[in-house]
Amino acid sequence: MSDKPSGFKEKSRHFVGTFWRSDKWRNTRERREKRPSCSGGGCKEQSNRGVENSRMSTDFDAVKRFLEGNACSQAVLSHYCQLFDLDQRSALKIASGFGAGMQMGKTCGAVTGAYMVLGLKFGTGEGSASEGRQEVYRAVVELTRKFEQKNGSTDCRDLLGCDISTAEGSQIAKEQKLFTTVCPRFVRDVSELLDEIIARD
Repeated sequence: MSDKPSGFKEKSRHFVGTFWRSDKWRNTRERREKRPSCSGGGCKEQSNRGVENSRMSTDFDAVKRFLEGNACSQAVLSHYCQLFDLDQRSALKIASGFGAGMQMGKTCGAVTGAYMVLGLKFGTGEGSASEGRQEVYRAVVELTRKFEQKNGSTDCRDLLGCDISTAEGSQIAKEQKLFTTVCPRFVRDVSELLDEIIARD
């Protein structure tokens, strides 16, 4: 017996359909710009794959949540939690420790938030046989690979070009406003990928 809520598929299709971004954001051209890159805990200038400027698309509710103060992981999970009858408060608490690559510059919080959503979507609710987790494993691998294809990595330090677990890297991120000019793109990217995966089911 499925453990999905009644009417889940219809609900999710309607939900996903309302958050596809407009064509003008699909066709936005990326640009190259100088951003710092970490080396031995510090940062140096290098040319990285560019990002869109600070006028980031907010067509996605998760991006709006992030720009309003949620951690990237919180913004993603708290947006999608309504599909799975998970309340907002619980979603915010569950995802609260994963922002900024768990504060160590590791896996991007938007990505880990997406993994939580995939667990809610494809998880069986049983903790025994690994066979029951194959569907969620496949979804996690798919999202990870597609995110890496878009952005080159899932690690926060690589995505930002500096290691925010160090004082120097954190200062550079603040001075260059990376959290408001770069990070929203990654929240948007995982939202697109989640929408694609959820709508396909």
